[in-house]
Amino acid sequence: MTKINFAMDFIIGGYYNVLRHWLSKENPEGPEVIASEVKKMIVKLTEFFNLDTYQETDKTIEKQEP
Repeated sequence: MTKINFAMDFIIGGYYNVLRHWLSKENPEGPEVIASEVKKMIVKLTEFFNLDTYQETDKTIEKQEP
């Protein structure tokens, strides 16, 4: 398992719990508030785990013929 897999498991688990807690509130914040806060958390966690925002699967560039 790679570092990004561990980080994604961690982030997804946290995201699930934030949503579960939010939906269980009697007077929850609006969805835009939760979306904004979760986005900030994901960005911070991505920086903390020192993850690239994308993974390159193939570094070979094939020349296309016209």
